[in-house]
Amino acid sequence: MAQPNEVPGSPAPPAAGRFDFAKPFTFVFEDPDWVPKVLIGGLFQLLGTVIIGSFFLFGYYARLVRNVIGGAERPLPGWDDLGEYFVEGLKLFAVALLFMVPIFGLTLLLVIPIAVLEELGSDGLGAAAGCLFPLVVIPLALATALVLPAVLLRVVVHERFSAAFELGEVFGLIRRSGVNYLLAILVHLLAGLVGQFGILLCVVGLFVTGFWAMAASAHAFAQAYRLARA
Repeated sequence: MAQPNEVPGSPAPPAAGRFDFAKPFTFVFEDPDWVPKVLIGGLFQLLGTVIIGSFFLFGYYARLVRNVIGGAERPLPGWDDLGEYFVEGLKLFAVALLFMVPIFGLTLLLVIPIAVLEELGSDGLGAAAGCLFPLVVIPLALATALVLPAVLLRVVVHERFSAAFELGEVFGLIRRSGVNYLLAILVHLLAGLVGQFGILLCVVGLFVTGFWAMAASAHAFAQAYRLARA
């Protein structure tokens, strides 16, 4: 019987291993078909500006994560399962959206009273309420950004929507991953920064490099998960 943190059908985790910091940045280019895969990914990244592309990207992210955890030699998936990507991506998109609801809700609870107080001429009270915004919303947003990758990993691996809300297991995964999870976050931030240079390629390149950054992030977090269960 598979252990709770294993992917069904995946090979046993390595007895020991270290986080490969360079691999997330380079593995895409090791695939012989990386050019068409990345170009199609860039197209869906572009479609993500009208939301629908995000569903396919989330689904692709899930397949890539499972490939890395499973030890696939060429983990970059093809684009031949769009229906599956859409369905699973819709689920992951919903999970991410639900975890963002507290931030949106808290923002509204603070912004509306500030606007009302300023309209009533209570500038002092409005300014005081405005000071609460960065003190409350920003820490919540940072905490969500730190936890959400682990939440998505749980959903992807266990293929259950409810796995997102098993917070004890989510924090347990982060604790077991330790420094590897922090390294994955660093990869995510660096890849996102590098991805911004795509704007130099007539703006359209931003979507291609943005897709590459997403793939690098997925590889890094999948690595952290794989090592955590080793």
